[in-house]
Amino acid sequence: MGEEDKPISDFEHELMVLINSRCMENESDTPDFLLARFIQECLDSFNAAVKARDKWHGITQRAWNRPATTQERDIAGNIPVRDEFGNLLSRMPVEVTAPPKAQE
Repeated sequence: MGEEDKPISDFEHELMVLINSRCMENESDTPDFLLARFIQECLDSFNAAVKARDKWHGITQRAWNRPATTQERDIAGNIPVRDEFGNLLSRMPVEVTAPPKAQE
């Protein structure tokens, strides 16, 4: 089974419908299913890059929008901050704050 023969996921189908409904395929004259597959593959590649980056930084897999786990902190509870070359720049103190209360 070739790459072009892969079944279309629900997400790709929804993208196809959106692309088609907005006529986004017209400018490039590219079928909506190819654009949807391209976007899906971009997301897959980005997710793989994020996982590789986190592995390189020594960050265990974590969910977004939550405080760092104890494995991601040093012994004092700080998160290491590194430059693009992996050099340790500082240890960022982590402040845990409650989300703002909803206005009544």
